[in-house]
Amino acid sequence: MTITNATLSSQGSDTRNSIGRYAGSTATITILADGNLSAENASHHYIGDAGTGIVHVAGGRLSSMRNINLAFNATGNGTLNLDAGTVFVEREFYVGYAGKGYFHMAPGTTLSMRGFSIGEGAAASGVVDMEGTSRIGQHYSLAIGVNGKGVFNIRGGTFNGYGNGSLIVRQNAGGFGLLRGWGSMTAWRGLQNNGLIVADGEGIDRELLISGDNNSSFFANAIDNPPSGTNGFYAVNKGKLTLSPYTSFTFGVATPAFNWGEAAGDEDIDLVNSFRLTVNNAAANGSISASLLAPDRDDVAENSPLPPMPAIGLWDVSFNQDFDSVDFECRYDHMKLPKGHSVTLMRWDPVAEGWEKLQAYDTGTPDAPHRAKADALPPQATPKRIGLIGAFAVPARTLFFLK
Repeated sequence: MTITNATLSSQGSDTRNSIGRYAGSTATITILADGNLSAENASHHYIGDAGTGIVHVAGGRLSSMRNINLAFNATGNGTLNLDAGTVFVEREFYVGYAGKGYFHMAPGTTLSMRGFSIGEGAAASGVVDMEGTSRIGQHYSLAIGVNGKGVFNIRGGTFNGYGNGSLIVRQNAGGFGLLRGWGSMTAWRGLQNNGLIVADGEGIDRELLISGDNNSSFFANAIDNPPSGTNGFYAVNKGKLTLSPYTSFTFGVATPAFNWGEAAGDEDIDLVNSFRLTVNNAAANGSISASLLAPDRDDVAENSPLPPMPAIGLWDVSFNQDFDSVDFECRYDHMKLPKGHSVTLMRWDPVAEGWEKLQAYDTGTPDAPHRAKADALPPQATPKRIGLIGAFAVPARTLFFLK
C-alpha cells in the first residue's frame, strides 16, 4: 500500500493498526510526500505484530497518539525506515518489543516521542541506525537493551534528551545494550551505563558527545561489571568519547573526588576506561572537561606521538581552576593487555614534547581488578590542564627509561 496526498487514520479506545498482524503474513506500507498514516485517540501502530511489517516514510508523516511497536509479538518482525519526513509518537516507541525490530532514520528527518525502548522483552532484539534529529519527551528515557538486546548506532545525528530524560544502556542484568558511533547525545538528566558505549569514528577523527545536567548524580551504574567483564566505555577507529555533565557544577573544594563514567560515590570503579580523579587543594570550585581517545587518531599522532608500546587507554583531562595536584586512577582495558605485560601510566609533557613515566601503582582488588593509580600530578599549564594521560603495556619486570 502507498499513501500520498491523503490521510489514513485509525480511531478508537485502545485499538491497533496492525501491519503484518498474523504469524506468517507480510505487509508493506509506503508513505510518500503529503501522506499521513495516523493512529488517533487511544490507538497504536503495530508494525510486525505477529508477522512481518514494513513501513517506509518517504516524505510524509507517521504518527500515533499512543505507542508505536515494532515486533510486538515474539514471532513479529517489524521494520520502520524514515527516509524523509517525520515520525511522531505521543507515548512510547518500542523497537523490538517481543520480536525483532529495526528502525533507520536518515539525515534531515525528525523523530519525536516521550519514551524510546530498544530490545524491551527478554527474547526481543532491536537495532536503531540514526543519522537524523531526535527529541525525547520530558521526564522519559532512551533505554537501549531493557531486558533483551538493544543496539543504537548513531552516525552524525543529534538526539536531544529534553533536559529531563535519562539515557540508559543495558537497563537490566539480562539485557544487552550497545551505543556506538559519533554525533551528539545532548541535554540528558543522567547517564546510566551498565553496557557498552563506543565512540567509533569509522576511520576519521570524530567525536561522540554525551552531555547533560550539571549535577553530581549525572553518572550512574546499577549493575557491577565483574572482574573479567568488558562493560564500559571505548574509543575506536579514530573516535573520541566526551562525557560532559559538569559544565558548571561546582567541584573541587567541598567535593574533591570526581568519577568519570561511574556513580559519584563509587570508590571501586569497575567499568572499563572509567576513571576517578581527586583534586588536591583546589583554589575554587570548578568544572572538569574529559575525553577518552582512540590511540589511532590523527590529532594524537600529530600533537602527542605515542611511544613504541601498546596503548591500553588515553584520557585527555582538564580542570578550570588552580590546584596543587591531582590523583588519577583508571580502570584500564585488560583485554588489550598482552600476555606477560603489566600496565604503566604516563603523561604527555607538552613542553618537553615527550611522555613522562608516572609513579603509578596497582589498586585493583579481587572484586574490582585492573586498576592503576598515580598520585600528586602537578598541573601542566594554563588553562590548568591535567593533561593527556595514557595507560601503556610494558613487559613485566622490565626496567626502561624515558628522557
